[in-house]
Amino acid sequence: MIKVVVQGVAGRMGSLMGRLVLEEDDMALVGATERPGHIGVGKDVGEVLGVGKVGVEVKEDIREAAREGDVVVAFTTPQATLEAARACGELGKGMVVGTTGFTEGQLEEFKRAVSEVPCVLSPNFSVGVNLLFKVAQEVAEVLKGYDVEIIEAHHRFKKDAPSGTAKRLAEAVLRGLGRELRVVHGREGLVGERGEEIGIHAVRAGDIVGEHVVMFGGMGERIELVHRASSREAFARGALRAIRFVAKAGPGMYDMWDVLGLRQGGKDAQALRKGAYERGAYEEGRGRKAGRGHKGGDAVGGEGRVGEGCGVQDRHGAGVHSPLGQGDGHRGGEVQGVPLGLGLAGGVRRTLVLRA
Repeated sequence: MIKVVVQGVAGRMGSLMGRLVLEEDDMALVGATERPGHIGVGKDVGEVLGVGKVGVEVKEDIREAAREGDVVVAFTTPQATLEAARACGELGKGMVVGTTGFTEGQLEEFKRAVSEVPCVLSPNFSVGVNLLFKVAQEVAEVLKGYDVEIIEAHHRFKKDAPSGTAKRLAEAVLRGLGRELRVVHGREGLVGERGEEIGIHAVRAGDIVGEHVVMFGGMGERIELVHRASSREAFARGALRAIRFVAKAGPGMYDMWDVLGLRQGGKDAQALRKGAYERGAYEEGRGRKAGRGHKGGDAVGGEGRVGEGCGVQDRHGAGVHSPLGQGDGHRGGEVQGVPLGLGLAGGVRRTLVLRA
């Protein structure tokens, strides 16, 4: 049984994570926190979540709550997540983090704090979106002469822009192109003809859960890769897969590509250095061993690849440098047995749109 602690349990993602953890047969919600002064502090978390008493009190102190768990889940503010990271690092607890809006300094501090524990940090926990990262890179490898624009849309309450998912999509495109391009955020006035650049555009309106479009424009045709989320439940279900991964992982910083087994070709340097999941069942030079997984398989096989830079100094190696920093945004659910994220799962519609 995986003992889970949810930070910010009354928030939009925190409350959903709490309810879903309570429904899982292999997980137990053993701790929950909220900010000081919140009306839910001191109450039973089940009452806060609207499911009836479960015998777990909502606390203010993340350190106190984390002592009871195996994995701490954080979809909160950067400062609150840093507090959780320090506690988890000292207590030896794993983390699943989808918090948005880290500054570069905060991100570096976060990584130092969790350097000795397993942690999945992702700008988007959606299986469909993570497949989109991969597809966008592969399309860019072929369409090297095409103009690229990225459009993202979210609800009016989202605080950061552009989304971390949009930034990660731009990084994926840059890896595929194999060269640096200037990144522009919107355009206004007499800007002249388009140069060597990628445009990123942010829309904020109503209750949009999350939408991302990667547009490749050529002379006489346009190709669009589109992901639309219609429910946060799908984001949370992706995070459930990350919780199961962290519960078996060795210390190290991971992302959803590790959880989903999307990394291919040679060794994952971070996993080799820190130890892989399945209690160290990692063969030198072979990647994670094929075999055990959860609900259709999180375990993977194959050979990893070193040298895919993400524009930040992380375990992906030093590939093409991106002018983009690490970002954060929405994250999402899971598709099992549906290629390229096409179809319906966990309340999310994943659509790959090709237009010519």
